[in-house]
Amino acid sequence: MNKIILLFLIIGNCCYSQESQINIKGNWYNYNEKKVLDIKYVETYFDEDYFISYDDDFGLKQGAYYRIKNEKIYLFIKDTIQDDGYLDIKFDNDILVLSTKEGKTVKLKKMGGAKKTLEMRVKNEIGETTFRNEFMKRKEIWEEFGYLPK
Repeated sequence: MNKIILLFLIIGNCCYSQESQINIKGNWYNYNEKKVLDIKYVETYFDEDYFISYDDDFGLKQGAYYRIKNEKIYLFIKDTIQDDGYLDIKFDNDILVLSTKEGKTVKLKKMGGAKKTLEMRVKNEIGETTFRNEFMKRKEIWEEFGYLPK
């Protein structure tokens, strides 16, 4: 579970790649429909080739570049693909399932209609305090339901 959490924290949100028809661009959060206790609320933003994540313990995390090819998402740090630096990727409606070779999975759900998102924070359209306040409101809802209602 720690490996998948680390990979998730390194990842974020997916988007369109010229090598893939999978479009993961946008704002996502970890989906916890079964309300598993050891999963924490994290939001991730994917642009065309870069992702970044945010959680309430560490704030904005260092992101990484990615590429999608053959239903896999590859992670790059300093233009170098990471050993074991890929996850199998499946996209179904608004849920993104990322799986390690060992079979551990993380589910991300597309944020629909959210205000003051991580994307806005990354693009400096809103400040840290404004974003954090909205993040904490979303986290509270997520802790109760395991997902964010649309």
